[in-house]
Amino acid sequence: MGVLDQELPMPYIALRDYLIEHYKAKRASGGRECIIRCPFCGDSKNRNSAHLYVGINRKNKTISFNCFKCNSSGSVGRDFFQRLEIYDTSLINLVLTYNRNLGVDTSLSRSFTASHTQDYENTIIPVKNTPEYQKKLAYVNKRIGGHLTLYDIPRYKIILNLLDYLNFNGIKVHSRHPKIMEELAFGFVGFLSVDGSHVIMRRVIPEEKVHESLRKRYTNYTINEHGNTFYCIPEGINPNYHTDLCLAEGPFDALSIHYNLRAFQFNKIIMSTNGKEGLDNVIKYLVWKRGMSLFNTTAHIYLDNDITSYDISVYTNLLISIGLPFVFHRNTYPGEKDYGVPGEHIIDTV
Repeated sequence: MGVLDQELPMPYIALRDYLIEHYKAKRASGGRECIIRCPFCGDSKNRNSAHLYVGINRKNKTISFNCFKCNSSGSVGRDFFQRLEIYDTSLINLVLTYNRNLGVDTSLSRSFTASHTQDYENTIIPVKNTPEYQKKLAYVNKRIGGHLTLYDIPRYKIILNLLDYLNFNGIKVHSRHPKIMEELAFGFVGFLSVDGSHVIMRRVIPEEKVHESLRKRYTNYTINEHGNTFYCIPEGINPNYHTDLCLAEGPFDALSIHYNLRAFQFNKIIMSTNGKEGLDNVIKYLVWKRGMSLFNTTAHIYLDNDITSYDISVYTNLLISIGLPFVFHRNTYPGEKDYGVPGEHIIDTV
């Protein structure tokens, strides 16, 4: 470390050297600043040209940035790391803690307001003791071999009638045709997404009895199009203890894993990725939207049996790149393809 570096805060030096190593940033002002291509405007067409300066703000001493092309500027916060797709939680926490101690709101990094997904987490799941609700609850229990009651439905954010849920929460604007809404309410069981922006709908009646646009097994109903379609079993975690992040493709997988394999385990997150391509987006959501640190966390990936070796290599490369320890699981019970089944039909093989 040179004489100049001794005058600079260690969190900035760590960020600068990381950007030089991983993003080909160039030193400026003898190391007091570094220059990279701007992640906000995309910078110029010339790949060798860069306009975003990162350094120490002379006025408030925070680690800050400024693009001389699009004028994006501000203190380095979560949005900055998200734009650059940096997952190194040690580095992120080091920089954010430094800026936060100087009185900076690190949830944003731009000098103008960033858009955020509205959360509907405090909505109420209606419960009715009707033949329809009992029949759909019986379907859920049959799928996972469970003994859930109607009073368990809100805990697991299961929606047994979509129109009841929307009406109960005063959501009067619907995103599908009224006839489609009736079919979704009558013939589907729903799972409220992690931010309340979507309902993941599972068809429970024969496909010939619904509109052709609803004949796939799953349909996502949109409440807020800017949200996420991941389903999460609502549980609190203590970041001071080791956390198991359990990820599977569908909501019934997640529900069964919770109910049959990990019901009594402390400090876990169980989520569905809504398909093979969702793993990356779930991790981004947890880190950037929820501020979760991946330190002291192990990812448990519950694979469907139709997954390809290429998919596994993509998962492996992603998890290694962000330094997240991981374990792959398969259900090797004969004839079953995933974990969305009763416990006696699960042989959890690592």
